[in-house]
Amino acid sequence: MEFEAPIFDFLKEADPAVTSPYPHRESEVIKVFMVPDPMSDLNETIDLSDQIASGFIKVNIPKGNYAIYALVKTKAFLQVINGAPGANGQVLNHFNKAAVEKYLNHMSDTIGKQIGSLKGRVRSFLLTVWSWKGLTGQQTWLTNLKKKGV
Repeated sequence: MEFEAPIFDFLKEADPAVTSPYPHRESEVIKVFMVPDPMSDLNETIDLSDQIASGFIKVNIPKGNYAIYALVKTKAFLQVINGAPGANGQVLNHFNKAAVEKYLNHMSDTIGKQIGSLKGRVRSFLLTVWSWKGLTGQQTWLTNLKKKGV
């Protein structure tokens, strides 16, 4: 059986289902594989990735059941929901140390310009709402927090 699909179909299918998508998100198909269903060995995979640049995946599917999988990378998929004035744009990646430090430094510098240094005046801040819609690949965060006694 002949199968043909535009790369856009893979991007559309993989687009995270979030209520507030970031309009400037970037998605890219990295790899495409065809595999028998069920698959019993990794050697049974057929790499179709060389077709990505053409904009289409075309393949003759042998007799039997097969699945086609695409590895899709999406960057900046969620925008801030109901943010304070000036808080529009993409959601901060809480697992990126450099991004968090940049954000916290910006916040403390901005507050410091208004009321003076926070050093010795503020013991802690409380973040009351964490909304991580569409978060994947980071499901170990709760386990790590528990290990730290948080």
